[in-house]
Amino acid sequence: MRLFLLIALLALLLLSWWALQPPDSAGKLSPGADEKDRIDYFVRNLDLTTFGADGLPLRRLRAVELNHLERSGKTLLTRPRLLLFEQGRLLWDARSEKGTLSGDQQLLQLHGEVLVNRTQTPKLPAMQLQTRELRVRPAESYAETDQPVTVLSEENWIQALGMQAWLRPPGRVRFLANTRAYYVID
Repeated sequence: MRLFLLIALLALLLLSWWALQPPDSAGKLSPGADEKDRIDYFVRNLDLTTFGADGLPLRRLRAVELNHLERSGKTLLTRPRLLLFEQGRLLWDARSEKGTLSGDQQLLQLHGEVLVNRTQTPKLPAMQLQTRELRVRPAESYAETDQPVTVLSEENWIQALGMQAWLRPPGRVRFLANTRAYYVID
C-alpha cells in the first residue's frame, strides 16, 4: 500500500512539473505567437503640455490612465483628451473613451464615442463633431475618419460617411461620401 501511494505521489509530482514547463519552441506556429506585448510603464492622471518656441501652449494631452506597451511601443490611453491651441488660445478640444498613440507619437487614434469641439472665434461659431473613430496627427493639426460623422453648429448640421479635417486656421473640412446637410440662412 505504501509503495502504491509513493508511486502515485511521484506520478502526480512529475505530472505537475511537466504541466508547469514552458512550451517547446518547436511547437510554435510562428515566432512570438504566444508572447504578449506587456506593459512596461503606466501613468495615472496624465497631463502633458507641448509648448512652442514663443512659450505658448501648442497641444495638451490628458488621460485618466496611460499604459505603454514594451514590444510595440504603442501607448494605450483611457479617456484621452487632446487640446489644440492657436496662439495660446484653445481652438479644438477632442475627447473619447479610449485612445492609442503610435510608437513614434505621430498618430493618435481615438476610439469609442469621439466628441470634438471647436471654440467660438470672432469670425466662426462654435462647432461640435461626433463620430466613433478618429485618427489625429497632432503635430500637423489634421484629423480623419472613415466612420459616420455628424457636425453641429448652431442650428446647422452636416452628416456624412468619412471626413478629412485640416484644423489650423483658416481650417477646412472635406466630407467623403453620403453627405447630407441642413443650413439655416440668416
